[in-house]
Amino acid sequence: MPRNGMVAIGLLLVCLAGCGGQDPTPYVNALREQQMAYVEMSKLLSAISDEKTMADAKSAFQAKFQTFEEIADRAKKLPPPADATKAELEKHRAGLARNIETVREHIRRIRRIPGGEAFFDEYRKQGISLFQD
Repeated sequence: MPRNGMVAIGLLLVCLAGCGGQDPTPYVNALREQQMAYVEMSKLLSAISDEKTMADAKSAFQAKFQTFEEIADRAKKLPPPADATKAELEKHRAGLARNIETVREHIRRIRRIPGGEAFFDEYRKQGISLFQD
């Protein structure tokens, strides 16, 4: 699995390292939000086929990425979950990994389009692992 996928799943598992007896709903909701953000990012990236569609998608992608970061920040603020919650979240781990890999595939494809490298430069320069080689 690519490093960025491991980072996202690692972040999820760090959030899972925990204490007892709380409602799993906030954790499951955070995971579902993260999964949906990857799905939406994937849909947006799947529409990019050339420089024109790339230019058309740029502002929407920036907004979607901002939302993605906000979701991740909220998830990081959750206290460690109970073991039962970890088990519930583990059920979703494979789906999250697939979502991450689908986005990575789109990123690799878009990089081969003229202007594709530049499309992701802003994020790569920030050191965001999803956009690293």
